[in-house]
Amino acid sequence: MEAFEAAVNALSAEQDAYNGEVSALDEKTNLLDSHEQNVADFNVRVLAAVKAIYGPDSSEFEQLGAVRRSDRKRPARKPKPPAA
Repeated sequence: MEAFEAAVNALSAEQDAYNGEVSALDEKTNLLDSHEQNVADFNVRVLAAVKAIYGPDSSEFEQLGAVRRSDRKRPARKPKPPAA
């Protein structure tokens, strides 16, 4: 009986330690997600500022990783099927 109780207590201790580590990793993941969102928001603001200063068709806008307006692919029109 004592061996069984010791095994259960050891399992419980290991499980508590594991759950603590999982909780810490969840907190770290949330922190990383928050930082990633902040960088994405900052990127949008920088692109908007460069677009406002230099224009949407400038090489400065393209240097930041955006697609210049003149480089965008125009949508192709689909021909209408002949009337029956």
